[in-house]
This record gives sequence, C-alpha cells and structure tokens, in this order.
Amino acid sequence: MHEDSGLTAVELLVALAITALLASLTGTALHSFLATTGKEGEQLAVLSDQWSSSRWLSRDAQMAPAAGVEISPGTLTLRWNDPTTSGLHQSMYHQSGGNLLRTHSYESLTSTISVARSLAPSGFSASLNGKLLTVVITSLRGSTSRSWNEIIYLRSHDGELNP
Repeated sequence: MHEDSGLTAVELLVALAITALLASLTGTALHSFLATTGKEGEQLAVLSDQWSSSRWLSRDAQMAPAAGVEISPGTLTLRWNDPTTSGLHQSMYHQSGGNLLRTHSYESLTSTISVARSLAPSGFSASLNGKLLTVVITSLRGSTSRSWNEIIYLRSHDGELNP
C-alpha cells in the first residue's frame, strides 16, 4: 500500500490561485472603501460647517435688532441688550484663513470659537436689507464645495443699545 504524504503540484496551484483571487478582491474592496470614505468625509465636513455656522448665526441674529447690526467686508457684528440685566452682548463673525470665528463679548467676558473650519477663500459675506440679514457661506473641503444662504429676519428695534 502506498501513502501520500504531501500536496500535489495541481493542489498547490489551485490553493495559490484561490489565495491570489481573495487577496485581489480584498484589495479592490479596500481601495473602493477608502476612496468613498474620503469623499464622504469631505461632504460631512462641509455639512458640519453649514449646520454649526447656521446655528450660531441664527441664534445671535434673532437676538439683535436691525439697528444692532454692522457689516464690513468679511465681518458681521451683532449687538443686543440682555433682556434681564440690560448688559450689552456683542457677537462678531469674521473669516480667518479657512475658519469662521465667532467672538462673543458680554460685560468683561470674551470668548472666541470656530463655528466653521472649511471655508473657501472669501467664503463669508453678509448684507442687510431692512430687517432681512443675508449671510452667504462657501465651504470647501478637498473637491467638495458648497455655498448656502442664511436669511434671518431681525427683530424690531426696541430702544437704544447700551454702550
């Protein structure tokens, strides 16, 4: 009786071919996943900018009367009186590089946060027409670009703003 103690050349070639096929499919799937993830990451960053900046701008603009708005190129300043203490709030938005910064001051306290991190060059502008404040923001991340307009109706003027 004759016993086999190893693999034949055909069995070895079949096993090698199957391994190569699986490695090729895995590599292709991994490449496709990474390429898609990168593009979706760019889209997510742009949408995150839109959500964050819209949230902060809407919050501050709805507090400020039309008389408390100052606009200069690349800068939007909103001022309003605190309804309980009559102290003056001020929020200034301006672009610094790819960031949209919000600097908020109240009495002696000042804080600055980045409300958007992927702005295109000259990606922030504002205009005022009566009580309608229009803010245009353009985000750019990789090959993904998106512009959006935020239109906010300002409240009526309710007396002088405190200095």
